Amino acid sequence: MKEKPSQKSVTFSQLIDGVAPIRSENTYTPPKSPKHKGSSKTFSPETRPKTDPVMWSDECGTVIISEYKKVGVQNRMMRKLKRNQYPITCQVDLHGLTINEARAVLQDVLQTAQRDSITAILVIHGKGLNSSQGKSVLKPKVRSWLQQDERVLAFTDAPPEKGGSGAVYLLLRSALRY
Repeated sequence: MKEKPSQKSVTFSQLIDGVAPIRSENTYTPPKSPKHKGSSKTFSPETRPKTDPVMWSDECGTVIISEYKKVGVQNRMMRKLKRNQYPITCQVDLHGLTINEARAVLQDVLQTAQRDSITAILVIHGKGLNSSQGKSVLKPKVRSWLQQDERVLAFTDAPPEKGGSGAVYLLLRSALRY
């Protein structure tokens, strides 16, 4: 076996002794991503921010779907949404609003949520039990609007304790990808 030639033993700290970091004004520090765990936002018509409206069609079918996912959304993500494994840090209650008011509030909530990097929202639209028409007015509209919105990746009925078929959990696209 060959023997290694003996070298003077020098430690790394001895090698860099006297070296100072370069100070530069041209450095970029990326902004810290917001932490949403523990915080919760609730929107009402009085507190909603003013935004430009997204064009949603009011035409909706007679069949009310209980879940929806865009093409390309993984089944695993849908299962996590159904099991409430995404933290719901924002909710909006549309009870008692007209169709136009509900549309405006929902558009503002989606825009604000995406701006604030919120990925999961609970939207309560109601079941229509107290509707003058005897059936839900907002439920089919809200679900149709959500299908049309590019920011929404998927939605599903909320569990019974959160509103059941009168509410939806929805998963938003990341603001960085939109």
